[in-house]
Amino acid sequence: ARGAGWDVNAAVLAYATLIVVVLLKLEGIAIEIVAVIAIVGLALVWLIGWRRGRQLFRRFYEEELHQLQESYRGKEARASVPSLLTRRETEILEYVARGHMNKQIA
Repeated sequence: ARGAGWDVNAAVLAYATLIVVVLLKLEGIAIEIVAVIAIVGLALVWLIGWRRGRQLFRRFYEEELHQLQESYRGKEARASVPSLLTRRETEILEYVARGHMNKQIA
């Protein structure tokens, strides 16, 4: 339900923008003004989705990193089983989970 929250917010904003655009056009407002309002509304919908998407990916990376670390700790106890990731790969995954970009990691 939490993940779907931004979809509902974006949908409400999109429909509100559509309603405002239609009402303004029916009132005879110039198309240039209506178009600007439509563009701003759609840009806000995109921004909401983009920000929420980044948050969800960051949370996903953190969960995956935690699971890999738990798996790695379990495997350390059984020294005969080789590691899934090298030390550098785990380090890179930690940077990605914190939101670092490729240039920052390198």
